[in-house]
Amino acid sequence: MEMNTKKRTVNLAIIAIVSVLLLPFMIVSFWSFNYIKNDNIEMFNANLTRFTHNTSMESVNRQIEEIEVIFQILKNQLTREALDEMINPTERKLDPILSTIVNSTFFFNRAIVIDNAKNYAVYPPDKAGEAFALNQVSHPYFAKKNKLVYTYANNDPLDEGEKKTSAAVGINLFDEHAEQYGMLAFELDLDTMSETLREVKAPFNGHFLVASRSGDVIMHPNTWEIFNRTVPLRWFEKAVDLEGHFYDNQTHKHVFYHSFSHPGWVAFTVVDGDEYFNFINRAPQSLFTIFMVCLILYSVILCLCRVYFKQIVTRIYLGVNGVNLGNQPHDLEHIYKQIKTNRQQLEEAQRISCEDTLTGIATRRMFETAVNEMIKQQTPFCIAMIDLDHFKSINDTFGHQVGDEVLKYVSHVGKGVLEPAAHLYRYGGEELIVLFPGMELQDCHDMLDTWRHIIMQRQWREEGLKVTFSGGIVRSQPGLSATQLVERADHYLYQAKHAGRNNIQGEMNNNVDSAAQWIIDKVAQNDMQGCIDIVLQPLVNIQSKTCFGAEVLVRGIYNDKPVYPDSFIPALENNGTILNLDLFVFAQGLTWARERKRFSEGDFSLSFNFSPYEFNDPDFVALICQQVTPDEAPFVILEITETEIKLTATGLDNIRRLQGYGLTVVWDDIHCENLASKNSDLFSTPLVKLDRSVLFEDNLECAQRLIAFYQQKQSGVIVEGVENEQQLEWLLARDITLAQGYYFSPPVNKHEFEARVLSMNF
Repeated sequence: MEMNTKKRTVNLAIIAIVSVLLLPFMIVSFWSFNYIKNDNIEMFNANLTRFTHNTSMESVNRQIEEIEVIFQILKNQLTREALDEMINPTERKLDPILSTIVNSTFFFNRAIVIDNAKNYAVYPPDKAGEAFALNQVSHPYFAKKNKLVYTYANNDPLDEGEKKTSAAVGINLFDEHAEQYGMLAFELDLDTMSETLREVKAPFNGHFLVASRSGDVIMHPNTWEIFNRTVPLRWFEKAVDLEGHFYDNQTHKHVFYHSFSHPGWVAFTVVDGDEYFNFINRAPQSLFTIFMVCLILYSVILCLCRVYFKQIVTRIYLGVNGVNLGNQPHDLEHIYKQIKTNRQQLEEAQRISCEDTLTGIATRRMFETAVNEMIKQQTPFCIAMIDLDHFKSINDTFGHQVGDEVLKYVSHVGKGVLEPAAHLYRYGGEELIVLFPGMELQDCHDMLDTWRHIIMQRQWREEGLKVTFSGGIVRSQPGLSATQLVERADHYLYQAKHAGRNNIQGEMNNNVDSAAQWIIDKVAQNDMQGCIDIVLQPLVNIQSKTCFGAEVLVRGIYNDKPVYPDSFIPALENNGTILNLDLFVFAQGLTWARERKRFSEGDFSLSFNFSPYEFNDPDFVALICQQVTPDEAPFVILEITETEIKLTATGLDNIRRLQGYGLTVVWDDIHCENLASKNSDLFSTPLVKLDRSVLFEDNLECAQRLIAFYQQKQSGVIVEGVENEQQLEWLLARDITLAQGYYFSPPVNKHEFEARVLSMNF
């Protein structure tokens, strides 16, 4: 009897202890359930609100803004006299400008101009164009000035595939006395405007569309839906703010919207109620499952507590360590520490075997495992073998610590460029290897070339340190083992080294080599039309937010595809024909500026790159001055690029003669104080350009000293490579107002520079 009483007492004590332990767990579990569910609701709303806003801005609003820009330009050119000349009652032919706009812009189908007497001209002058013209003539716009009007009209479709409804945008034309003399209108190609939506994937299997206030769908990834589908008008009654969301009880949809003030369109992202329910309850349901598992575990613990605790502890310890405890303590804390130590040792051993300790990338063993698995699964892939050029010389010249930093930097950039599409491994020493699962050979080559360009453009603190790499790339083939594929990649790597290093060789390189060689031959023959073109990158006054000039850069062209200059510039420098190229680029840039009357406005400069090799040429001054008039000279900047070639006495004399002619000669690529001091000792310039590397976070102290150095010399400073707002604010805080970089615009062709860049507010 006494034994049973003690047994019940022990059982009740155990139940009480477990209950006390269980109560906080249940409280935390229920709180976590509600917290996670509410957090999922907030995440759902935030993601869809952000998606609706971003898609509305990028895919809809940007097109509206471009349409407004086109009308702003055309209404200033389309005077009453120009309108009268366009409208020919017998032929009805539009001005070439309007037909060019219809043909070159993707959002216009046709154009029409109408005078007050309802005479008109339409392009293209087909049956559909005439139907569009009759619609516009029979539905005149209200007499609003300087405001676009969007209209929608029902048509009698000429073809079975045409829609019965079309949309148009137009503007009334007024003269200087505010009298209306006509109208300009374009029919919108809503199908083409909707093509950008096909690339957009809405979260939670949602659907993005744009509708007019009448309820008609006017933009949709599925173009069949345009004007064939409507949205409930009650949605517009609920869309009272600029942005928001609501739930439609009748359709069981969650609707997120963005309203456009002009035109009166509304963008909707619609998500099914089931998707919403599944998302917000997925994590709580998992938590509930975990809760039930924990309850079961508590029940198991309740049973185990009846067993002698010390024996259980001893058995666990022996099972984990496989040794006799001896004189070591048997308590749970000691066991936990031992288990934790063993686990850390195991994880460290696994990490050492899988991850290279210096670079942080995967090891050769991991590569071999991955590539053999792909061969076993018959998954197509490509392999690239990468080797750093002159790496032994880097170690011998700058020390192994710098060599390690180079290897770590190359690996870090490689991971950023390649992952997650590809995987980077350290194969041994300075050799890296890349595995591209399921990718085409040319795509792999392009990724490697992007990586190679980033590495070769890095400016290092160590003077004279240049880092490049060579590579060989192959695709997998049935019957070839991993070892054979690596040997083939190594063969192409050897070819890359033999071809002068700093290039990628493989099965695709015949076209690449032929493109560069074709351009090299053309330059040697001084026949560069069709193979060389110029691109322009704006020079920006970041204080006034205006473009005050452009740097003229070169691009090769082969089979209508760009060829980057680093593939042919070194050969031109070696064979002595680089001057042919730079003089051609110089002439092309000047011709563009004269045609656009940039110099006559007095506030626009053009900048050109020349190497010391060219400045050292005895005929250089004559070749330059015969192309530039004295009136144009103050607006032309000649940049001295940094190379291994140094200026000779002839080169310095040529620079003084060019300065005397009125041209501005500036030092380019300044990246360290030593270089700045040496250049200033040779001659002073009113302007210098700091290399993009000075804005790297670890170079800002050097940049600060360079800026102070040139401010003391009273030289103006242009900083290259501005990429973000923080760099811009850092420069403004130090009274630097001139800059260029991708933050403002990448190098673009002449037409895009005129159409977009010059009108930008930086």
